[in-house]
Formats: sequence, C-alpha cells, structure tokens
Amino acid sequence: MSRRNGNLLTQNQVNILFKNGVLDMNQIEKCVELKLLNKRHVTQKKRMMKTSDGRYTEPILSFVGNGRKTPYTDLMKQFKEDFDTLVEMYTEEMEVNKVKTKNRKSKIIEIV
Repeated sequence: MSRRNGNLLTQNQVNILFKNGVLDMNQIEKCVELKLLNKRHVTQKKRMMKTSDGRYTEPILSFVGNGRKTPYTDLMKQFKEDFDTLVEMYTEEMEVNKVKTKNRKSKIIEIV
C-alpha cells in the first residue's frame, strides 16, 4: 500500500479475512464506519490472453456507431454470443488489481 493511503485494507484483503473467519460482518461494517477500507483499490476477475511480448490484454467487442440506447439486433446478439464463446476458449481468467482514477475510469496496475 502507498504511504498516502496509510494502513487501509483493500476489498480483496477484507474478502480473504472474511472467508478465513478472521472478520465477521459486524467487524467489516465497523471498518466501513471508521473508514478503514480503501475503496479505490478493487480486485476483479478478467479474461486475459498473453501477447507475444509477455504482457496481458483483454479482448473486447465493440459496435462502433451504435448509440447507448440503440437496441441490438438478433444478428448482433448472436455475434456477441459467438464472441463470448471464443473469449472463453482462448483466454484465461485472472485476478486484476485496479485503481479508480479521478476521472472515474479504471486503470489496470497489476496482475495477481
């Protein structure tokens, strides 16, 4: 953890402590009240594939030009399902640490 954040617990650390019986829900709620949890650090599971230079990338599908409120057609839905099947076949699930930046976007900082 960085100095700026002091001794705050990350969500992942709290989850591990809870699963191992070290913390119960009352203690977690007390940590939230005392602001001992660092809400900026989040661990998520992502589907990643390794690149030729040893880095990891996340394959995504985007329909450019399709507005947010425009509903998908049946063909688009089928294409997305086929893409998801390929992603599951060719990627591996990894835990990724993320930090939420001030502009509300997330940045991958480390693969656990």
